[in-house]
Amino acid sequence: PSWKQVFSPQSNLILVAYGMMSMHTMAFDSLIPVFLHHPEQQMRGNPNVRLPFKFVGGFGVGGHKCLPTMGEYTHNHPDSQTIGFFYTLIGIIGMVVQFLLFPATAKRYGVLNCMKVVALTFPFMYLATPYTALVPGPIRNFCVFLLLLSKLTGSIFGFPCLTILLTNSAASLTVLGTLNGVGTSVAAFGRAAGPAIMGAAFSFGVERGYIIIPWWSLA
Repeated sequence: PSWKQVFSPQSNLILVAYGMMSMHTMAFDSLIPVFLHHPEQQMRGNPNVRLPFKFVGGFGVGGHKCLPTMGEYTHNHPDSQTIGFFYTLIGIIGMVVQFLLFPATAKRYGVLNCMKVVALTFPFMYLATPYTALVPGPIRNFCVFLLLLSKLTGSIFGFPCLTILLTNSAASLTVLGTLNGVGTSVAAFGRAAGPAIMGAAFSFGVERGYIIIPWWSLA
């Protein structure tokens, strides 16, 4: 088969989507631990904070925030043990989503429709991510859990949908192996590029007081 048969217009679109999704999901996975461990920032009376855009506060996992009025330490942020528990719980929920929810949903609504919903959901999730650090009190734990669960669910739906769509776009069975190989290579390139690009964006944003820069760049 010729390369023209392998790279049909439909296959090219799906390959681009495959590469982009691999890039932004892996970039999220590399940024979220840094964001969780990034120190909290005092918001009230801080000249370096101008909400809703200029702030650099993270969750301060493993650290403490000193209250300026009382000189006390507070533990309003989730600790490392809580984050580990969240990942364990999300892994269990992810298995249920993978084996029960995804097949039923894809069968009922179609793979393409599922992919459209996933593609529309990720940008809103990334736009909202930096603001989860501003949530006060114990609700922050729920925000972290919901954030990690939303990302995992999106990935569980997105990657199988793209694989099925890529397979269905093959002009014939003779190009299927080549097409899947190209798809794997494109995904690998995205997974390598995402953390490198967004890591630089995170440093750039924090240095200038805007932690929204890497997350909004992902969106």
